[in-house]
Amino acid sequence: MPGGDPLQQAVERYARAWVDAERMVRQELPVLEHQKKALFEAGRDLERVRRGSEADLRAALKHQPEIRQALYGLEGPARARKLVEGLEHEDRVRKSPELRAARFVKTWDGLSREQQGVALKELKRDAQLESILREKSRELGIRKGSTLDHGLHPHQREQALSRSRSRGMDMGM
Repeated sequence: MPGGDPLQQAVERYARAWVDAERMVRQELPVLEHQKKALFEAGRDLERVRRGSEADLRAALKHQPEIRQALYGLEGPARARKLVEGLEHEDRVRKSPELRAARFVKTWDGLSREQQGVALKELKRDAQLESILREKSRELGIRKGSTLDHGLHPHQREQALSRSRSRGMDMGM
């Protein structure tokens, strides 16, 4: 892409290096030193063009199936354009508590109980995200009584347990 957009050029170079290294991993072969170097250098160049873009691209590949499909299914300028769209979406997710909350719920639904405990601890470190999840829990599909609901409203769970214990005492239990 001579003379093209520097971000698209850097993204395409990174994509070529990524696919090359990933091919080795899929074949259960070691990634060769020149492939590691190519991926490292492509990542460094991508960061020079736009800071944070390597992490954004990795997040896009993890969370956006259409971006993953573009990485392996397209080539050249078409792939670069699609991957840049993924980068831009990740930038919006990072800046928007609402988008982060929607992603958190989607990810939460795919986690095991053990992983959910770890995710709840991470959630407690992002007060803005936690607030959005509480405010929009119904909109985001957080089921009443779910582990996530209890994690967001621990005081309600404690109150419910306390009420049920006192009812048990009243009934002579």
